[in-house]
Amino acid sequence: MTPPIVLVGGGFESVRGPGRRGIPIYAGTRDWRVPLRSSKYVTAIPAPPSIWSEKFTGWLESVLRDLPGAVVVPLNDDVAWRLSSYVELEDPDSRHFAVGSFASVRIANLKGRLAEACGIGGVPTPATVVLSDDASLEEAAGRLSFPLAVKPQTRVGMQHWTRGRVVRNPRELAEAAAWFRCEVRYREALLEDAPDAAFPIAQEFIRRPGPEVYHIAGYLAASGSSAVKAHRKLLQVPLRFGSGVLFETAPVNEVAAAGLLRLLAQIGYHGMFEAEFLEQNGEPLLIDLNVRPYNGMSLELAQGLDLMSLAWLEASGQCEQLEAELAAARAVPLREVVWADQAVLASLMAGQLLSGGMTPREAGGHLAWLWRHRSHTVSHYFSRDDLRPGFMHLLRHARSAVTRPREFAGHYLRRGLDR
Repeated sequence: MTPPIVLVGGGFESVRGPGRRGIPIYAGTRDWRVPLRSSKYVTAIPAPPSIWSEKFTGWLESVLRDLPGAVVVPLNDDVAWRLSSYVELEDPDSRHFAVGSFASVRIANLKGRLAEACGIGGVPTPATVVLSDDASLEEAAGRLSFPLAVKPQTRVGMQHWTRGRVVRNPRELAEAAAWFRCEVRYREALLEDAPDAAFPIAQEFIRRPGPEVYHIAGYLAASGSSAVKAHRKLLQVPLRFGSGVLFETAPVNEVAAAGLLRLLAQIGYHGMFEAEFLEQNGEPLLIDLNVRPYNGMSLELAQGLDLMSLAWLEASGQCEQLEAELAAARAVPLREVVWADQAVLASLMAGQLLSGGMTPREAGGHLAWLWRHRSHTVSHYFSRDDLRPGFMHLLRHARSAVTRPREFAGHYLRRGLDR
């Protein structure tokens, strides 16, 4: 019997690889409009309670009883944190879970600890100070060069999502740190695991996140075998600090990839990963590390690297097949592939035109570029072999424009594109 996959959390792209291989996939969602639930590859199961509640453990154990041999995969950082904690404290058979050790997941999700690990491992990263007290404020003001980005250490357990802010002098730094400490709230369960998560960080501000945003993604097996690919972020929403809506494949920076794999081994992590770098003066600086599925996985899938299936193989003990597929992925040469979220791109173009952030000629240039690359474009939600998720995504996108018009306008009616 083929061990099934159980997905916990939001996300969608993770189903394509294993779904096309015939691996059974189960997901619990409360909202029928979620693209994940509408996929032909997914069977719905009862939705889990809040992952931070005591009832979540009972739900998880019930799923594992009903689906023997199931491999549980987290689809976001909160779930990865909770599952890794559960595995460490309560589950003797961690083969059921495609998740890293609790120590490695904490380091990946706490920016202060990640910066410290980068320093130990010799991986370039923007200079970072955790703003825990007045002495740390003085250290940041004296050691780092303004402007600085002040931001939360983590989004895990955050009760109300909050963006970072740019500060230009010590007074603004102190004000921002005080605001984050007072206003940003985290769940008690998170703070019991990591009390330092409540402290914001100050980090060197790297200008112009655009074509310089570079990603390395791949899989590191417990044996030490690995395969990696790379891509660049071309557009994001909102434009200054936001989620990527347009990517293209890129050559792997072998120096950065080697440093990243050393870092993962150093923190004791194995599994799928994606790291984000900002290039400054030709040097890639690590700014973020994801140790779970991520948006853009279809880029790697189109280049022969099926990350979700690799995680399933390792968690279900099929190590020989895992090694064979890693070797096959390494042998696939760079392919020109573009990843796009077409619904969001259309809103961005329209919003920029309406607000004067982009001229019709500039819009035409972007559309012409997309048209030239249409034959090798993969979509976030649209796929010929699984159409319903794309239509559900359009429905949700249109609904957000109607129900949250101010937030929607703030995302799309801002100053021009930078490509």
